[in-house]
Amino acid sequence: MMKLAIATITCGAIYEEISKHTHPTIKSYAKKIGADFHVWNQFDGHAMPHYQKLEISTLLETYERVLYIDTDIIVNPSAPSIFDHVPVDCFGAFDESPYQDRRIHFVPLMREMGLDPFSWNGEYYNTGVMVVSSAHRTIFSRPSVEFNIFYEQSYLNVNIATQRPKMFKLHHQWNRMPYLDQNFFGSRLDSYFHHYAGVAIGNPDVSQVTALIEKDLHAWGVINR
Repeated sequence: MMKLAIATITCGAIYEEISKHTHPTIKSYAKKIGADFHVWNQFDGHAMPHYQKLEISTLLETYERVLYIDTDIIVNPSAPSIFDHVPVDCFGAFDESPYQDRRIHFVPLMREMGLDPFSWNGEYYNTGVMVVSSAHRTIFSRPSVEFNIFYEQSYLNVNIATQRPKMFKLHHQWNRMPYLDQNFFGSRLDSYFHHYAGVAIGNPDVSQVTALIEKDLHAWGVINR
């Protein structure tokens, strides 16, 4: 049987509070699919906590496959195993490029890193949900400088663009974010993973965020966790 892990980062007081409402759903999911659950709340020499995602490389020394999931995500109890959905030789992530234009930020980053932007195929992946295996360890290599362009996300996209792993484009059900509501019919809660990306940023009242999460959990029938 493959050794599986789910990992997340909890950074700062706001996300510590959010985790009280989201982590029970992730823990339940981990138990359901037979994965160990890891929470990173200490940072291994990174200038920005988001770059703790690079420690996925270390997890892949022990685990054959890893699901990384942001702390501001709730998991629907009906969600099947994402490891069964993504082929083992593929890097699974949601391609944002049809819905968000990241060129204005991404092209200058490639140039700053001495790379040719014309070599980029235009795909840009959200790193809030990633499914990886040991073949993808080098994607998570440490940079000489931690660039803050959508935190670590653009740096990882540079590595994807240059190393060109075999990608599996996750359906939006696996990483449903608020900005996608205008692009798809149906309730956002029809998703397996609901991601509150950007909801907590700039919102000083975390209780508004957690109240929304609890409302959504109630809609899923998740009350006593």
